[in-house]
Amino acid sequence: MSVWQRGRETKRRIDIPGFGPLSSGDAIEKAFAAHQQGNRQAAARLCEAVLEKIPRQTQALYLLGIVALEDGQLNIAERRFRNVIATAPADPLGPGGLGMVRLTQQKFEHAIALFQQCLKMAPDQPHIYNNLGLALCSFGDRVSAHRHFRQALNLVPDYADAHLNLGKLLFEQGEAQRAIAHYEKAIALSPELLEAHNNLGNVYRRNGELDRACECYEAALNVNPQYVLALFNMAAVKIEQGDLAAALEDFQRVVSMQPDHVEAVSHIGELYDTLGESKTAHEWYSRALSLADDDTLPMEKRRARLFALGGVHDRLGKYEQAFDYFKLANDLWVQFLRRSGGSYDPVAQEAATKNVVSGFSRERVRRWEGEGNASRLPVFVLGMPRSGTSLIEQILASHPLVHGAGELPDLPDMAARMADGGSWVQATIEMDRQTLAKLADEYLQALRRKSDQALVITNKLPMNFLYIGLIRRLFPNSTIIHCRRDPRDTCLSNYFGYFAEPKNFRSNLADLGHFYRQYEILMTHWERLFSGSILHIDYEVLVDDLEGVSRDMIAHCGLEWDERCLSFHETKRVVLTASRLQVRRPLYTSAVGRWRHYADHLETLNKALQHQSPDA
Repeated sequence: MSVWQRGRETKRRIDIPGFGPLSSGDAIEKAFAAHQQGNRQAAARLCEAVLEKIPRQTQALYLLGIVALEDGQLNIAERRFRNVIATAPADPLGPGGLGMVRLTQQKFEHAIALFQQCLKMAPDQPHIYNNLGLALCSFGDRVSAHRHFRQALNLVPDYADAHLNLGKLLFEQGEAQRAIAHYEKAIALSPELLEAHNNLGNVYRRNGELDRACECYEAALNVNPQYVLALFNMAAVKIEQGDLAAALEDFQRVVSMQPDHVEAVSHIGELYDTLGESKTAHEWYSRALSLADDDTLPMEKRRARLFALGGVHDRLGKYEQAFDYFKLANDLWVQFLRRSGGSYDPVAQEAATKNVVSGFSRERVRRWEGEGNASRLPVFVLGMPRSGTSLIEQILASHPLVHGAGELPDLPDMAARMADGGSWVQATIEMDRQTLAKLADEYLQALRRKSDQALVITNKLPMNFLYIGLIRRLFPNSTIIHCRRDPRDTCLSNYFGYFAEPKNFRSNLADLGHFYRQYEILMTHWERLFSGSILHIDYEVLVDDLEGVSRDMIAHCGLEWDERCLSFHETKRVVLTASRLQVRRPLYTSAVGRWRHYADHLETLNKALQHQSPDA
């Protein structure tokens, strides 16, 4: 949120201890400067001295409200801002400050109304557009938020906070390169802006550029060594890089700075579990149990905390409490989706499924025989999210001739470009041989940038099951490995997993069950079309017969067997998925039949899974 400093209003002189005699205008200016430098104590002292002489000085009242707001004293802050409104009803400082209180309280609609009131009073103030953009974004209206951040930058192109907020919005919308540009601009304008360094690191982390991500987190920590968020993210990156000892050390530093950091405490327990120190792990889990939910936290921080608490209770066998925490966390996201208009739409999903099934008919696919790129370099590991695709890729990537590239967005990105606002299915059907060759070459070149020596390169984006028709048109000889898992375990694993921007079907058990049925319909259709060319792996069978199933997978990739595939947990490679810790452990069976612990809560899910779409 942005603080507004207005020009001087009066020349009355005040003798302020530690500052000497100052005009009230100079005192206010010094107070805002002290606040900007992080010295809230000095800012408050200056404002209080001004108010002793001029009790209705609005800027002093406003800045004292800001200091109280930043100290978490919301009632005091609100009283200060209401004093501003009573003193100067036409001054936007009062409703602007009160809007920031409402935004902190997550009363977004009220905050929006207050900031809109400010704009009527001062339509040329960029900080009001910025704060209104924040409120709109939190409410879920990202289109309007984007417009208001852009308006703030139209008024002041070098407005660091607006660049930061627009960068965050663009990142959430999947526009990574544009987000990077705004974060870099914010840092250039305000090198001490911690959140800009941290968020830039998050973009690089999402892109798999982990070393660059760590550089950004370190830059934030160089500005403020106590910046917990950057240290927490750095620890998470070290897990992804496989450096569990360094990750453990960083999480412990987080807890030393913030003892009630539930996510860090939970991660420490998980790391000790992974390292085989179960007694120490349970000590940390028990510590996490003593930390409670905090409904005053912003939605995203509260969701992360609730998922961490749910995970700890699950690991300790406290299943009823675990489910309660997971449900609270998911309900927060469901409420956000309803506000933003992004809720899962079963009718639209069924229409999309029908479009794929009718578009990729047996007759049409037969006409494409002999087309496409003959390369066997690509391997696609796909299925429902949380079905075991990370484990399969880790086994494959333990072979010396295989490179595991992780979850690559190339296919959905390609489909979106092909569709150009229309249907990617229709675009695939109408694609000429020249376009086909061009797209296939682009994909192969992107793979080769991941590894220039591997004989096969995996892409384990689970949702690529949607695009098997496109895959077969581009690469008729490519390897497709489909991972299946008990639908109840799969759906619960999605429901229990923390994702910063989860798919809209993940946070409601009825929606999960419905989406799972659509996935089954599609996979049945692909098997009819491409019978025998897709290797289906059942997660439960893999766990029971690791060597037998692993040998089948390696053979399906056209490779000779290598014993290193059985020691997959020892393979050093970057893993960016939610299973980044699980693949560092020897094979375990506790994830099989996990749904039984939650059987009393699955009536809604079971009904959705049993429902048969009329046109399936």
